[in-house]
Amino acid sequence: MTGNISEEDVINQNSINFEVQSIKMKAPVPQFIINGVEFDSSRIVEREIAAVATSWTLTSNMNYFHPFHIHVNPFQVIMMHTGNITGSVGETSLEDAVFDTNLNPYPMWRDTVFIPPFGMTVIRQRFGESVSWTGKTVFHCHFLDHEDQGMIAAMMIVDPSTKKPTAAPTTSSKSSKVQSTKESITSIESKTEGGV
Repeated sequence: MTGNISEEDVINQNSINFEVQSIKMKAPVPQFIINGVEFDSSRIVEREIAAVATSWTLTSNMNYFHPFHIHVNPFQVIMMHTGNITGSVGETSLEDAVFDTNLNPYPMWRDTVFIPPFGMTVIRQRFGESVSWTGKTVFHCHFLDHEDQGMIAAMMIVDPSTKKPTAAPTTSSKSSKVQSTKESITSIESKTEGGV
């Protein structure tokens, strides 16, 4: 990826909380969930417009690292708050190690980033800069035991001209999709500049 996604580029804002519950009467214990709900493949928790920049605020409510991974596109790591990370390895504090790994060089392009225990990470993403893919995909904790126990969510990337979910474009429709996306982005930008 090239270029940075600036704050001015951002059209959408998402807040995603990675949670761990311990409801003893509910298997499995603990329960790994996102935004208070277990995974359901038929539930779309986020809808993103293809080619539009989005800012995600990712939080963790427990003493767990959660590596956030989203399918389809990389993102830029903008900011991180480490919560309660203490300790060191040799001369390096764990907090510095987490920052260096996830933020340097700033802003780092990644496909997976840590959400620190009791912490927060802010990322920016644009779904399809040159060719906009539309359709259903997922984001999840990249610790497979967390994901397998429900810390995964489905999202839909929608065509900006229709705002309705569609299948991935076929080769023959790519150029018309790209042109349609460019026209829609121009329309969205002009509305944003006009205060709508």
